[in-house]
Parts: sequence; structure tokens; C-alpha cells
Amino acid sequence: MIVYKLKFVGDGEFIIISPPILRRLIEKVKKSSEKELTVEFDHLFPRPYQEYLLNVINSNSDEPYFSYEYIPKVLLDQNDLFKIAEHQLEEMKIEDVNCFDTVRLLKKRGNVLEMNCSNSFWTACKNSEAVFQYSNPEPF
Repeated sequence: MIVYKLKFVGDGEFIIISPPILRRLIEKVKKSSEKELTVEFDHLFPRPYQEYLLNVINSNSDEPYFSYEYIPKVLLDQNDLFKIAEHQLEEMKIEDVNCFDTVRLLKKRGNVLEMNCSNSFWTACKNSEAVFQYSNPEPF
């Protein structure tokens, strides 16, 4: 068994990518024959979870941990969740290497995330013995 650590390096912001989302993403990579993935946002982030996130973030918007410097407004909407997810996936690392070489949200194609796996993440996901541990930065 090989244990890989997935983590977000960071800006001290509320991480919206939960362990179930990571499991869905890893399963998608395992099933893919290509390093470039196209994933519907709603598949990774089901609508009820999106609503929950918006409620949590917006009701705590006065706290620095729930503000995002790359989104210049106080009350966030669904489009802002897309931006946060895109940013956090770009920052996600396996060991000390980025998981994705590129992450793009394609709104014109119906809110689809297009991601190009790094060699490290691709290899780890394809390893049938792999176990992933999840860690994110402390909020304070």
C-alpha cells in the first residue's frame, strides 16, 4: 500500500473541496484513459452542496477565513463558487507537486471543469494500491 498526501497550500481560506469531492475526482481520473479530464461542475459539487457552501460562506463573510481575495465582493453566488473551486484545484498538491498542470472552467460548455493531470497525480490515481490522505491548512 502506498499512501499519498493530498493537500491545499495556502491562503488560509475556507476549503470547499471536501473528501467526497476528492474521491469523485480520483475515481474520474482512474477511469480515464487520458490525462486531460472534462468534468461537469454539478457532478463534483452537487447542487445541495453548492447551496450549503454559499450559506456557510455568506453567513460568515465578516470572517477573514471565509473571504477570498480574488473575489472582490461580500456576498458570493454560484459563479463565485466556480472561481473558488478552480483556484483551489489549481493549488491542490500531491506530496509537494501540483495535482493539475491546468484547470479551466468552461462556462460556455455548461459549467465544465477541464483539468490536465500532472504526471504525479495521474500515476498515483492509476496505482491500484494507492491510498489518499487529505489535509488542508489550519484556518487560524
